[in-house]
Amino acid sequence: GCAYTSARVRTLAAAGAPLFAQCYGRFEVRARAPLGRGLWSAVWLLPAADTYGAWPASGEIDLMEIVGDRPQEYLGSLHFGAPFPERSHVTHAHGLPPGGGVQEFHVYGLEWEPGEIRWLCDGDVWATQRDWFSGRSSRADRHAWPAPFDQPFHLLVNLAVGGGLPGPPDDSTKFP
Repeated sequence: GCAYTSARVRTLAAAGAPLFAQCYGRFEVRARAPLGRGLWSAVWLLPAADTYGAWPASGEIDLMEIVGDRPQEYLGSLHFGAPFPERSHVTHAHGLPPGGGVQEFHVYGLEWEPGEIRWLCDGDVWATQRDWFSGRSSRADRHAWPAPFDQPFHLLVNLAVGGGLPGPPDDSTKFP
């Protein structure tokens, strides 16, 4: 019943075999995002296997998330902890300079090492995270650190139309 829908490309085959998955390294994407209420652009990583349990116990790394009605910022997040709904997450927001918003090309990056994840924009580190866990909030029920970010993850690139973070599009959202 909708004229537009979401689209996603992922490096995990339908049978669950990774076409590309990697543990640690530098990931970069040069991209620009469309503007408009209800649009949600993202480049993110999910584990190739649910080694530590269902989402987000096995982790999620958001290299870049852009909410279409916030043209001067993008988000970098980690999701971890216990399976939903008892999840934990950390989100970092990065402001872009006037005239250089998300509708312009930027190189969004992520450097992932054992025990540290860094987000970059146009080559500059703007956020670092060294604290996370996998399992219940009780230390006795946790997997060994640095779980869950110690296993191969595959890549996803998507543009969502609607959803919990951006809300639905409205009359101000311009579609081609």
